[in-house]
Amino acid sequence: MKKTYLFLALILLFLSPLEAQITLTSAANVPQIGDSFDYIFSTALPADARKTGANQTWDFSQVSTSSTGNNSYVSLANSMDGTNFPNANLVETDGSGGETYYNSTASALTLEGQVAAGAARVIFSDKREFLEFPMTFNDVFNETFGGTVDNLQTMQRFDRSGTVVIQADGYGDLILPYGTIDNVLKVSAIYNYEDRFMGTPFFTYVDTITVWYDAFNSNFIANTTVTYTSGNLLLSQTTYMAQSSLVTSIDKNELGRQVSFYPSPAHDVVTLENETGRPLSIQVTEMNGRVVKDLELLAEVKEVSVQGLAPGVYFIRFSSENKSYTDKLVIH
Repeated sequence: MKKTYLFLALILLFLSPLEAQITLTSAANVPQIGDSFDYIFSTALPADARKTGANQTWDFSQVSTSSTGNNSYVSLANSMDGTNFPNANLVETDGSGGETYYNSTASALTLEGQVAAGAARVIFSDKREFLEFPMTFNDVFNETFGGTVDNLQTMQRFDRSGTVVIQADGYGDLILPYGTIDNVLKVSAIYNYEDRFMGTPFFTYVDTITVWYDAFNSNFIANTTVTYTSGNLLLSQTTYMAQSSLVTSIDKNELGRQVSFYPSPAHDVVTLENETGRPLSIQVTEMNGRVVKDLELLAEVKEVSVQGLAPGVYFIRFSSENKSYTDKLVIH
């Protein structure tokens, strides 16, 4: 009878964690310099976008396309306005002259500021928090932020300050027009802030931003943004990743097709295979983001000991020349 219980326990160990809510980490869920993602935009919002809780389904299948675009990530040296954001180490460009400057660390992704070419520049002296790590279902973060806003056309400067509540408030499945993404984590952020001119309140804002992530993509799968200015609706938008940019455990990206590992589940040793013809950086992390293996793969094949790692689900990340691929590794 003990053998039967052990067999059932192993089945549960191998299968059930794969469907558990994920934990966002800097290693797995922040873009790297050189990454590029195509997105689809719509002015329509899904009716159930704000639904919260465990084992939910969010349906974006009927969201119509308004436009398409690309988000690319470059270094500070390759940005247009980097001298104003010396602490940024990751810059998002949208192809239209807009740039968002981030500071990415193992514990947080924060905004240093934003630039709309020829129109406005926002510099945050008290950084505007975007994500904190590790983050999983029911985690809540309360933060403040502040800085200045320059109107580049009128040469006026405003002071901006506010608060944000960031909460991982749901997990489940996300239905997009081209298919269903399993096991996503929903993160909601509400920003309340105001602009002041010479000490006098000028505008007040409420941004409600909802973002969905999964374990395989280093950027968001979908988001919705609703912004009110002094009580009036300013922006309502849905964004989701184009199928051509989406990475799944089955449909791997270019790097994912050139690397592999086995067995999974593993017990003593994992064999890594590298068909890229160049060195690879390998990181194995726990679900909470803690790095447990950090190594270089120089040869085509390498065996790595996993003895001493606790049974469970880990993420294994392959990185090379600003490209990365993340998959799940099960240890028993």
